[in-house]
Amino acid sequence: YDSSSATIYLNLGEALLQQGLLERSRIMGEKARQLEPDDPLAYEFLARSAAAREDFDTAIRHLDKWTELDPIDLDPLFRKAGLHLRQKKYAEAVDTYMAIYDRDPLQQQVLLRAGEIALSAGDLERAYQAYHQLYRKRSDDPRVTRTYAEISVRTKRFDEAAKAYEHLERSGGATLATTIQLAWLYMKMEDFTRAHTTLTPLIEKGHRQWDVLSLSGHVAEKMS
Repeated sequence: YDSSSATIYLNLGEALLQQGLLERSRIMGEKARQLEPDDPLAYEFLARSAAAREDFDTAIRHLDKWTELDPIDLDPLFRKAGLHLRQKKYAEAVDTYMAIYDRDPLQQQVLLRAGEIALSAGDLERAYQAYHQLYRKRSDDPRVTRTYAEISVRTKRFDEAAKAYEHLERSGGATLATTIQLAWLYMKMEDFTRAHTTLTPLIEKGHRQWDVLSLSGHVAEKMS
């Protein structure tokens, strides 16, 4: 078959899709696919056509085929993540964004997107995986470091959390809250000397909040 015939079917399908004639549009796309079964353009169109019909499972199958035929193109993966989000399938969306990063480590924004989605969905393990990768690339960003440290605490990775908070202390990105959290982690890890060393400057600077004084008292008790 002449590939131009497939192009004609795709053009007809596009016109029908724009008119809202979804089933007829799908038929044109299928005819194009039959003529050119290895053409990513056919699957791109079929995915859009299926999504317009809200047949998301079919759309994702077409996107997967597009990826199989053209592994370098990240567009089908971005679209797949978007379809998962439309269905509120947050874990699948996060996994798809992580797959994009695996294919192209320059796509750091997808790590942030994946981490934010996982956090909002309460999926701490996936949030950790995303922010762990992001922290390795952007430890100079205090917001990334703080979030990574907080997630590490919530997933009971205390050593990693402490190292992230220590990095904030060294880089000037620490806040009163992160310093207190670091002291608490040292307490949790039974490193009372470092807990005391962390809290002492706060007290010397006049920080007399209940949590500072209470934690300092616990440290002093453990060290006595």
